[in-house]
Amino acid sequence: MIPNKKWYLYEARFKQGIALVLNQRSAEAIPPLLKYIADNTENPNLDEALFWLAEAYYRTDMLRNASETFDKIVQTYSKTNRREETLYGLGWSYFRLEKFDKSSATFDQLVKEFPKSQYATEVLTRQADGYYRIKNYPKAAEYYSRAAKIGPNTEEGQYSAYQLAHTLYRQNKFEQAITASLSFVKNYSKSATAPNALYLIAWIRFQQERYSESIENFHFLISTYPKCQLIPRAYFAIADAYYNMGNYEQAIEGYKVVVEQFPSDELAPEAMKSIQYALIALDRDAEAIGIADSYINNNPNSPFIEDFKYKKAEMFYTGRRYPDAISEYETFTNAYPESEKTAEALYWLGKSYAAMNDFENSAKSFLKLYKQFPKNDYSAVGLLEYGLLLKSQNMVDSANAILQIIEANFAKSESAPQAGFERAILFFGKNDTLSAINQFRSVADKYPETVYGDQSRYRVGMYYRIKGENETAIKEFEKVAEIYDNPTIAAEARYRIGELYLKMGDRTNAQNSFEIIKDKFSGYEDWFSLGMLGLGEIYEKQENKEEAIEIYRTIQQLRPTDEFGKTATQRLKRLK
Repeated sequence: MIPNKKWYLYEARFKQGIALVLNQRSAEAIPPLLKYIADNTENPNLDEALFWLAEAYYRTDMLRNASETFDKIVQTYSKTNRREETLYGLGWSYFRLEKFDKSSATFDQLVKEFPKSQYATEVLTRQADGYYRIKNYPKAAEYYSRAAKIGPNTEEGQYSAYQLAHTLYRQNKFEQAITASLSFVKNYSKSATAPNALYLIAWIRFQQERYSESIENFHFLISTYPKCQLIPRAYFAIADAYYNMGNYEQAIEGYKVVVEQFPSDELAPEAMKSIQYALIALDRDAEAIGIADSYINNNPNSPFIEDFKYKKAEMFYTGRRYPDAISEYETFTNAYPESEKTAEALYWLGKSYAAMNDFENSAKSFLKLYKQFPKNDYSAVGLLEYGLLLKSQNMVDSANAILQIIEANFAKSESAPQAGFERAILFFGKNDTLSAINQFRSVADKYPETVYGDQSRYRVGMYYRIKGENETAIKEFEKVAEIYDNPTIAAEARYRIGELYLKMGDRTNAQNSFEIIKDKFSGYEDWFSLGMLGLGEIYEKQENKEEAIEIYRTIQQLRPTDEFGKTATQRLKRLK
């Protein structure tokens, strides 16, 4: 018989669990550790077993279990020899669960209990990262600064010194961010992120519109770290700075460096486009076209050839050279039938034909777009353009059919509200008032707080106003009057509410509506003036002569020569 056989079995499970964790087989370690803990609730080594179980949970990404187990050790075994490591594991578990407040509190406890902890710099850095991720930049800066000070020779300390500059930048503390960046470059000049620190300095000056200093800073970056990955971006920023200063010649030279020295960089197409803009600003349109052809001919294997060919067509359209745009867009769509940009190119091809009043080819382009890319957003926009073209040709039924496709197949697109609105207008044109109102109501209900949804709701209100159903009209107008994101229609609806209340003899509600216009819509002159005239009329009926005079004098000053001013003048004469 083996004495204490059970004890040896329990210990074997315990040691097996630890060995599995240490050999990166944490998932396999969980069952024996759980069994050991269940069978040894009074064992003095239970805190050790719980620690390795928590480690196994953590390493298998069972973070909730890990946090609960680490927390159990912290709360139950305050004297455990694993307390420092347990607090460390608990803090990390909370961090990865994005419970940043709990993570920070746990790491604070670790540093407080173990001020010389081997984890001190790391946990301060993780606390800072947590605050940074929730955009609490002042606290992030505090912890990055502490980590950088206590661990200047560690990887985490170096990282924290770099992040400190960015955290200050996020707080718009630009001069402090520059100081921190300079300090970082001085202390860690060979760091892989040192060029980024210099870039931040130059970028801050760019954002401050201190372009000359920015250019100087970018050149310093280029000369100090000539092989870093930021060089194309630095040259591009230098060119942008010259462009913003109105120095287009220098800007062109800067953009050319990006295009010619870094033709495969992702900024090359944008640099080419910027060269073209600069040349156009200098009235050198022919050169702007030629620069794209030159790049295409000189870099036949560039991954950006497709982009350059597209931008060439785009430039023709922008310059209103529609025949050339048509030629380039057709060439592009034939050469790249599967390209993501082909849908967009077909749309602009249709627009180019439309600009030349070539209705037939414009329609063909928009229909081809829909047929070839039936789910693309540009198909919705193209069909809308086609529908509006049909409407302009008084082809009402055909226009309605096309617009209906947008509502059915692209209900969530930005084109759908307008398509629905235009259909209602078509119904009105056919004297089908009931269908028009139902359509307006449908658009208003489906697309609230959109321009065409608001316009549709307003049209419904106006319909009831004309019919004399004033209370129903007011209910419709009130739904629009509260939409301050669209103040023009809101002001108009608010005036209609006041107008109808006044017509119904309800001066109190009428006055409230007109006063809202006075207080909130002073920038919308016509409705503001109409509201003020309505308010003046109410004051007159209340025999509040002084208030009425003040209102009319305000309008007289704002609109001295138009009909509003003339009406105010007539009413002032009446009050004398």
